[in-house]
Amino acid sequence: MQPMTLGTAQLGMRYGIANGSGQPSKMEASSILASAHRHGFSHLDTAAAYGESESVIGALLPHIDPGASLKVVSKIPFGLPIENWSAQLERSLQKLGRSHLDGWLLHNDSDFPRLDKVALDLVSEHMSKGKVRAFGVSCYSPEVALAALEMPQVSLLQVPANVFDRRFLSQKLLVLLQSRKCFLFVRSAFLQGLCLLPPNAVPARVPGGRQAVATLVNFCRQHDLSPQAFCLHYLADRLKTVPHSIIVGVEKTEQLDELAAFAVQPSPPEEVFAAWEEIFPQGNIHLVNPQLWPHA
Repeated sequence: MQPMTLGTAQLGMRYGIANGSGQPSKMEASSILASAHRHGFSHLDTAAAYGESESVIGALLPHIDPGASLKVVSKIPFGLPIENWSAQLERSLQKLGRSHLDGWLLHNDSDFPRLDKVALDLVSEHMSKGKVRAFGVSCYSPEVALAALEMPQVSLLQVPANVFDRRFLSQKLLVLLQSRKCFLFVRSAFLQGLCLLPPNAVPARVPGGRQAVATLVNFCRQHDLSPQAFCLHYLADRLKTVPHSIIVGVEKTEQLDELAAFAVQPSPPEEVFAAWEEIFPQGNIHLVNPQLWPHA
């Protein structure tokens, strides 16, 4: 298991279909960040669009990680005009209390067509000044991910993947990531917490959600696995050929401590992962893409 990344949307706002406690207090947020540092997490994933997340990190992290061993990745808000990107970068750096970002991503791949020469030259300028260490795209479409890897400025991708969603685990994409030496962040490892809910607690508005989660729970029970451990180790196994980090987000410190403990458990054998893929083929797009879930 590669070092994980802490997703910090929860630190700045209420986030996730399984969120039962809302945005953590400053004290709890500090404890969560300290836990990520203690467990050897590699990155924090934040964004200008994550409410107070950048400001919370900037206020708390220097006391927890004075050596700045945790790297920070942030994102360009969707639809922001290119002429405003530089000002937004400065705001993010100021809130975070950092001189540079270790990663800077387009937050939504609907903005990908705007990555023209002007935009890429601007990115290259900030990289040459040392304000951005690496640039990339947060993708929702495998086609955009493949196209982004054709750009020399792109060395990071963020994609969704989990036991229900294998669109981004294709051999074609993984081989290209490896050849480009591109780093992959994997979000939605638990599909906004859906994978960890009891089947009867899955909201009816998630198409096919209750049946999918029931299948997962029964499979894990048959193989004497926890859903948390299976979800993490499945991704780690399928991504073992590329540099990557799995993003996990929590509202409470004990949730993070629990996930860290599951991550260091022995991985199930390959035949277990193969058996899951036979039982549950790629999930329907309306199940695996939260943007398509009807509003509550």
